[in-house]
Amino acid sequence: MSRGTTGAKGVEDVLRHHYQWIDRFDKVTLIFDGDETGREWAQRAAALLPPGKGYIGEIIGHKDARSALMAGDGRAIQSAFFNAEKFVPQGIFRVKDLIAEARRPVERGIPWCLPGLTKITFGRRYGELYTLGAGNSIGKTDLTTQCISYDALSLGIMTAVIYLEQPQSRP
Repeated sequence: MSRGTTGAKGVEDVLRHHYQWIDRFDKVTLIFDGDETGREWAQRAAALLPPGKGYIGEIIGHKDARSALMAGDGRAIQSAFFNAEKFVPQGIFRVKDLIAEARRPVERGIPWCLPGLTKITFGRRYGELYTLGAGNSIGKTDLTTQCISYDALSLGIMTAVIYLEQPQSRP
């Protein structure tokens, strides 16, 4: 056993020290205190486990396993173990997590100045950023000027433009 910090804060050292031994198991269930600190350290510890093996359980209705035992509620501990949820790192998505989102109807946005572009992109939606890149003298400035004109004159949308490569003009 590792000597050093014990409790939730010592879990990282223990897991690193015993990683090869822990890796032999198919499932490793972590059950920490039911407070914010316990949840945070359970996430941190699960991130150190071999991929796909970490599960996080929580003892519902009790601060920790000791308080559950003192209350005679051993079933809460069993429930925490058998109902533990598989740890998935933040930012990692599986296809099944995205199916409902993918099946939602596409939200239509503000039209572009070119109807064909509106058709294939479903328009421009608030909160999205659109960038335009192409070679020299292809027409990027002409296209953006057309879009600005369309937004301001046809749609009545206030428009701000920052051209980073245009020569500086004097007021």
